[in-house]
Amino acid sequence: VERPFAGSMMYEVYKLMPNDTDFTIFKNQGFSGFNVALVQGFVNYHSATDKPENLDLASVQHMGNYVMGVTKHFGNLSLESTKSADLVYFNAFGTAMVYFPVGWNIWIFAVTIVLFIIFLAVGYGRREISIGQVFFGFIGLVFALAISIGIVWGVNIAVKSIYTHYSVFYMSTFYNVSYYFYAYVFLAFTAFVLVYGFILRQISVYSAMVSIFTLFLLVTGFIILMLPTASYLTLVPLVFVLIALTVNLLFNYQPSLSPFAYHTITLLGVLPGVLIVSPYINLIFHIFGLKLPIAGVGMLMLVLLFSIPLLSEVLQKFYKMLLSIGLMAATVFLLIAHFSSSPSNEKPLQSNVMFAVSNTDSTAYWVSKNHITDDWNRQFFTQAEVSTLASFYPDRGSKYLMSNATFVEFGSPSIEDVVFTELDEGQKQVEFILKSSLKPHMIDFVIPVSMGVSSVSINGKMAFEFNPKTLLQNYYFRLLNPSEFGDAIRVVYLSDADFTFTTLERKLGIPLQDEFNAMPSHIIPDTDYESYATLVKNSFEIKQN
Repeated sequence: VERPFAGSMMYEVYKLMPNDTDFTIFKNQGFSGFNVALVQGFVNYHSATDKPENLDLASVQHMGNYVMGVTKHFGNLSLESTKSADLVYFNAFGTAMVYFPVGWNIWIFAVTIVLFIIFLAVGYGRREISIGQVFFGFIGLVFALAISIGIVWGVNIAVKSIYTHYSVFYMSTFYNVSYYFYAYVFLAFTAFVLVYGFILRQISVYSAMVSIFTLFLLVTGFIILMLPTASYLTLVPLVFVLIALTVNLLFNYQPSLSPFAYHTITLLGVLPGVLIVSPYINLIFHIFGLKLPIAGVGMLMLVLLFSIPLLSEVLQKFYKMLLSIGLMAATVFLLIAHFSSSPSNEKPLQSNVMFAVSNTDSTAYWVSKNHITDDWNRQFFTQAEVSTLASFYPDRGSKYLMSNATFVEFGSPSIEDVVFTELDEGQKQVEFILKSSLKPHMIDFVIPVSMGVSSVSINGKMAFEFNPKTLLQNYYFRLLNPSEFGDAIRVVYLSDADFTFTTLERKLGIPLQDEFNAMPSHIIPDTDYESYATLVKNSFEIKQN
């Protein structure tokens, strides 16, 4: 494809994601394909602000190039066999791609260990490495990681506690998240300078690097075992920096005696890791946002630690200046983030509220998945408590902010054309047409486990085969986009009793009574399907005639 930006590490992230994607249904059926994603702009993800003016046209063009390139390539190939061994692949220089079979990992790792042993032997022979200095280097490494991660973690907790409305958004990512990215980068950099500006005055660069190489050899071994296609993130920097420093030791190139040779060789050793890993700092931060900013900090520390041979003189000579610059820059970006932290018509706040009503017992509640209210939905939760939605979803443990509401009656679905059939082994089959008058966008069915359900079909298609050993109190299945003309439901079950079940219809919008204010222009509905929606519960008992 034209101008690819890709890395096999993202496949490892994809496999670890708790949620499904649009490609999941194809992947589960054994189809091969491509996942292409836009990472920045999560604040608009599934939101009312996800509209053309908030989409980068360059990203649209880039996606178009991907689609056309992939289509032209595979359109001229046989697709009878689309499976092969996994590759490790990544951008090396710009859009240039490097790739090799994942099986090479273990051999490259073995070579890396040999390089490390040679580096230790030569460095010890040149008296640039000593056991005492290496031990001091380990202490410095622990402090550098602890302080950089700790300070970002602490500041981030403070930010989220001060600006509580950030937590409403996906990954706690507000419109100003990029300013926090820069602030946290400078905070981590300041911590790095604080530690290594001092450490490198006490020990040699080579002794300091022994501790770093040791750590990342262990990390690389773990990655190769658990996340094999992500190996390049640490393996490539290890190989090149080890080679560069070993060459400097062998030829006795020193910054003071042979500055050009030392810096050139060191730059060539550091540059591959910087070019490969640096793009992921921004990428990973925007994936995890303020929910887990230390993921991006980890990537930054990876680049900084492997760059120590190149930065050592600067860290020592401009120690105080770098500390001052790092702190001032972090402060400036935190201030900019503060002054852009308020919602507006252009950057609206996402608000979560749902009206849940039970026709079964004539009760109603205002419900929100967010326990923190805003200046609009606060009117629904004047006397609220945090509780489960047990009367609607008995098996769901999620906690909601709930408040009693005035009951509003909604029509119940009709049950038509009921047919019972006796089957073998004591099973019964009930067939019926369920027709809703609400025009909901989804209907959840809740069937007691005591019914002994073995299968459910909808409109002639098998929906589920149920596990009779479930630990839940109920079976659940969901019908999306139900037909206005009704849907044919067929259930096979074991119970001798009449067939009982509950429907939970969900439709967009909430019934605003006169005492409530409409949603203002600087607030929009939250992205969740349980937001700005009405949930209607009805219970049914279909008797056998």
